[in-house]
Amino acid sequence: MFFSIKFLFKFLIYFSISYIILSVPIGDRPLFYYIHTSVEPHIRDFLIKGAKDISRSEQSDMGSVKASSEVAKKFFSNTLPEEIDGDPQINQQPKGSPVGEHDDESYTIEERQFLKKILDEKK
Repeated sequence: MFFSIKFLFKFLIYFSISYIILSVPIGDRPLFYYIHTSVEPHIRDFLIKGAKDISRSEQSDMGSVKASSEVAKKFFSNTLPEEIDGDPQINQQPKGSPVGEHDDESYTIEERQFLKKILDEKK
């Protein structure tokens, strides 16, 4: 077991001691307030810089995703099978599916619009 009773006990002791020390009043405010006011501007700058770095890395990641999707589109653009023996019906049906398995009536309006959009993009 990673967490032992001894570790948990030490943690509670150290946490309690830290809490008591930071709660000691100096003037009319606790010690934590004075530490917080002196460290806050540096923490804020650190967090803003970190957020900018993260947004920069996300933008570069999106650029690489777009580039790889373009490569994939170019790669698969010429992968349509050729007609076998001049019969286009053979290539229109996926393997293992009977002819006429999907009628136009089995698609919803949204599915039809989506399929039309895909076909228009291919042209």
